[in-house]
Amino acid sequence: MTIGERIKQARKIRGMSQRELAKRAEVSAQAISKYERDINAPSSGVLLRLAKALGVGVEFFVRPRSVLSITPDYRRRRAFPKKREAALIAEIADWLERYIEIERILRPEEGGLAFEFPPGFPRAVSSMEEVEAAALDLRRAWDLGSDPIENLVHLLEDKGIKVGVVDSDDYRFDACTFFAGDDGRAPVVVVRSKIPGDRQRFSIAHELGHLMIEPGEGLDAERAAHRFAGAFLVPEKAARFELELAAGRGRRRDLSDFELLALKQKYGMSMQAWIYRAKDLGIISDGMAAGLFKKFRARGWHKTEPGGEISSEWPMRFEILVNLALAEEAISKRRAEELLNRPVEESFAEDSEASDSSAEKLISDPILVRDAPEGESMEYEIGPISSEDRKEIVEIFNFYVENSFAAFPEKRVPTEFFNVLMEACRGYPAFAARDAGGRVLGFALLRPHHPMPAFSSAAEISIFIHPEFKGRGKGRSLVERLVDEAKRMGISSILASISSRNEESIAFHRSLGFRECGRLEAIGRKWGKVFDVVWMQRML
Repeated sequence: MTIGERIKQARKIRGMSQRELAKRAEVSAQAISKYERDINAPSSGVLLRLAKALGVGVEFFVRPRSVLSITPDYRRRRAFPKKREAALIAEIADWLERYIEIERILRPEEGGLAFEFPPGFPRAVSSMEEVEAAALDLRRAWDLGSDPIENLVHLLEDKGIKVGVVDSDDYRFDACTFFAGDDGRAPVVVVRSKIPGDRQRFSIAHELGHLMIEPGEGLDAERAAHRFAGAFLVPEKAARFELELAAGRGRRRDLSDFELLALKQKYGMSMQAWIYRAKDLGIISDGMAAGLFKKFRARGWHKTEPGGEISSEWPMRFEILVNLALAEEAISKRRAEELLNRPVEESFAEDSEASDSSAEKLISDPILVRDAPEGESMEYEIGPISSEDRKEIVEIFNFYVENSFAAFPEKRVPTEFFNVLMEACRGYPAFAARDAGGRVLGFALLRPHHPMPAFSSAAEISIFIHPEFKGRGKGRSLVERLVDEAKRMGISSILASISSRNEESIAFHRSLGFRECGRLEAIGRKWGKVFDVVWMQRML
């Protein structure tokens, strides 16, 4: 891709006209036009001003092109303006090029485009019955059974499908899908971020349908993808198990609000999608479905359904690959920032506040604690973990990596591991104990036990104390602070998974009211030594 094409791509991403860019870069609109058509080349000074005006690094203009063509197939609600469509395509192309580049760095033999369809896919279908069968066969090929899919985004990433999220307020766009490159070897699904999780999951499953089935003449492609989405998220066997009466009792006369809400939480599929699913399978009549939809409209539920909102899902593979390459010194820190399009040290707390309003609920003032072990007296503060703690927290963690079974890695983790810890506990409390000089004495955090809403009342705990301050009350204070926050969040059960070789931690948790509730035998190995994972639980 030429410098001119890069300038045009960045301008489209920002939604600027040539005149707007020219004003910001202090050149003429005619000059911008000539740059974009590769008639003239900008000087180094002009290139710097263009980069600043467009919010990109200068390296963006010389990055090799890896995405040759994008022709998205949209799931959209209304006509999409050409200017917004061009900006969207340019934004997706930029993200995808960075994604493919890190894959090529780590796996050069695959070229960043490795993907294989399961046997029998994509599949030609000529009826809704064949669409149902295709969805079921895909679940079989991917070994999913009939259970709810915990995280659809991570499932697709694990299967080699690239998933992107566009941060957009444009209600006219929900999702799109396409194959990257002229050889069509890289399937990509892109979804809008600011939509409820159940709608997001259905949109992604809908786009998966576009990738996996090829409707024949007379079969509407959008209706077929819709049917595929419902059948993939909730297979017929599961739907009938949840909704049908005993054999021979006929169709349901009604579906209660409670059961629709409960099923929405269990399967991550909206109440209205459940009504469609029941109608499609003949569990309720068309008339009953129409009546339910009429009730939803009358109550305003067709726009906002009752009950707690299903959390959105976020892709992680791209960021994990960049951090992996950085940790293995395959790329420099500067290169990692170019690929991520943000600083590596970007504060998790700042990101959380910007993207997750639930973080506001967890903001707590630091508390001052005084303990007096063995006649000593020491004051320390317990407050939320911040980005300034990253080096000390990772150093404490690495002590346990190198000297115990308290941390499971066999080798030291890089400083960037702090981001992994913070991502794991997003929306949950994470505290550090600090002395008067700000030194981190230990840290503790909670994270979700399970991604499905059915388990939202349970959380898992991790706690690590600086070796100099073990046995001096810091761990107990941190745990009790987490317990207070957990109660505020409505969490009723805290779990801990501990190596059977870490008897000290088992005793510590037992002293704080945890009891052993289960054991997974011989599933762990560190330094050639096998260990059990002991599960301990404290009811709040």
